[in-house]
Amino acid sequence: MRFNLRRYFVFAVFVLADCCAALIPTRTAASPALHLRHSAPAERIEDMLRQARKAARITEAAQSEAFTVKGRAFRLGVDSGYSLLFTRDGLFRETTGGPLGESMGFDGRKYWATDTSSMPRLLELGDEETAAIPIWIFTGRWLAPNSPFNIKLEKPANSTDEVPLSVRIKHGGLAAVVTLSRSTWLPATLRYTTSTGEEKWRFSDYRSDGGMPLPASISHQTGPLTDTIKIETVSTTPDSPGGAFAIPKEIPADTQFAADRPARVESVHARTGHTLVHPLINGKDVGWFFLDTGAEAMCITPQAAALAGMPPVGNVVVSGVGGATTGSFHKGDRFELGPISISNMTYVEIDLGFLAPAFKQKIAGICGYDLFARAVVTLQPKSANVDLYDPARYNLAAGKWQELLLHERNACVRCKFEGNRSEVFRLDTGAGDTVSFHAPAVRRLNLLKGRETRASQNGGVGGIVAAREGQLAWFEIGGYRFDQPMVTFSLAKTGAFTDEYTAGNVGQAFISPFTVVFDYSRKRIAFVKEK
Repeated sequence: MRFNLRRYFVFAVFVLADCCAALIPTRTAASPALHLRHSAPAERIEDMLRQARKAARITEAAQSEAFTVKGRAFRLGVDSGYSLLFTRDGLFRETTGGPLGESMGFDGRKYWATDTSSMPRLLELGDEETAAIPIWIFTGRWLAPNSPFNIKLEKPANSTDEVPLSVRIKHGGLAAVVTLSRSTWLPATLRYTTSTGEEKWRFSDYRSDGGMPLPASISHQTGPLTDTIKIETVSTTPDSPGGAFAIPKEIPADTQFAADRPARVESVHARTGHTLVHPLINGKDVGWFFLDTGAEAMCITPQAAALAGMPPVGNVVVSGVGGATTGSFHKGDRFELGPISISNMTYVEIDLGFLAPAFKQKIAGICGYDLFARAVVTLQPKSANVDLYDPARYNLAAGKWQELLLHERNACVRCKFEGNRSEVFRLDTGAGDTVSFHAPAVRRLNLLKGRETRASQNGGVGGIVAAREGQLAWFEIGGYRFDQPMVTFSLAKTGAFTDEYTAGNVGQAFISPFTVVFDYSRKRIAFVKEK
């Protein structure tokens, strides 16, 4: 499942197989000078950028200025307050309020975000780019002398009123297009494509109340849903507030561990290979939940939400293997599983009716990121044993830790495979297969060339997408090598299998030899080989 930090919960539930593509290095604020690659004479595009800089009032002397923006946002179907603190050299902190409020920022070194429960996390891989690019476009950062972007002229637009420019963060993976209005030489639109589909921003009604032109009206469209921001006031701050852009240090006080309860929770091994757990929602037994590191949020079916007495709140875009659909949020009073209890949980509504033929148990939802972010979770896939521990008191008894990356709030690890390639893969306990290579990685690494394969399919939320199935020479995870495994090569053109930042999605078939220890809070994971 995927969560787009800009404006929507966006997720893929990987049921039959999952994700893919390429690791993008982390950037810093100290970016080299602007590089221009263009298909038109340098003078022409430079003239355009010169006019754009003049219109945006970009000068060397102004780069340390700080601005405070306040207004209203209609986001995720909820009206709320909005604020943005930013400097011209790229630092920012954006906050929306209300029951689904979140914040995100960049302190010059690290990108970060908080979710609807105020749980902070660092942003990595593609999450950095989708967080920063829109803000850097409408605040003028992209035009600065030390711009972090490469810029080139796109093919001429049909309209002579706008100039389309291709922009990409240096060493980044997300290709975006900005259109400049010829009447103002300020950004009119921004568009890019993620696994959710095309996302489009519109900037209009520019005003210069704070000494620089900013759009008073901003909209962001993803699929059928549109969020809006209305800027009401802009003020300047002489000096950048020191810690204002740093990731929050406090975590929400919403989690308790009962010392008198065992770490082992009630769980079963489904015949599909999935691990199911049995929580209480608002004190009620509503059914079984998938334990899923590929899920970026806690999810619940409409039937289970109604049984737990949780009315819908706001709107959400749900992106899966086959594409995107829409749903709602639900707010719960209490989640209980074994020794852990979590208050004020936010759930994403998801219809899991398509899974009914494959399971004997009543499936009510998915336990995803919010649970893993608050507990050390140990999983034994073969037996489906699950234990939950307080991160402050946990010590690893065997094995050793390795780095855990979080991309779109999914657990990711570096793995090796044939050709001695090393790539980052999503680790998805909600998938029962071996590995599903994502479509961009299949193309980039020429994984189908000379390989005997047969037609296959990947299925999940959003429908079915085409794939090929074939044999890989070897695949290694956690120091353990699988020889001659059968794997899937996605041919998807939309949906979760078009991720550009991870090379594939590893399912339970490849983690079954281990007890896997997940420690999201310290960004580490251990693969302990079972005897």
